[in-house]
Amino acid sequence: MKKTRFKLLLLFITGLIISCSNDDEVKIAGLGDFSGNYRLNFVTNSSTYCYNNDVSSIDLEISSNGRFKQKIFILNNNEECVLTEILEGQITITKSFNMHPDGTVVYDNSEISHHIFLPSSVDGVHNKLRIAHSDGSAIQFIYFKTI
Repeated sequence: MKKTRFKLLLLFITGLIISCSNDDEVKIAGLGDFSGNYRLNFVTNSSTYCYNNDVSSIDLEISSNGRFKQKIFILNNNEECVLTEILEGQITITKSFNMHPDGTVVYDNSEISHHIFLPSSVDGVHNKLRIAHSDGSAIQFIYFKTI
């Protein structure tokens, strides 16, 4: 009888300690790790933007704190896809809709921001993401994580 009470008391105390942990981080449903290197796979609704045919190209780098570098390629007058700029900024995931996290992409030294959408993660890792222009143009950049 005393052993049973002791075990129950120990179990209760353990549960209390776990429930009172100091983990105040806000959890967003469906959000896994989206840091890493990505390759631009497709650009929708654009006659200007393009993607580099170099299969080893890293077009988007995201650090674990959400900082990023994004390469922008545009078709020149000779119909060649050329690197025109490298943008940097911060990605912030703000909410989840149907277990698909989304948020904002804010560029440094600019008032421009776009939307980012992350499909469901696989084993806690997002291997694909979509950045959509928020100017009403319906341009979207679709990226896949490189290995």
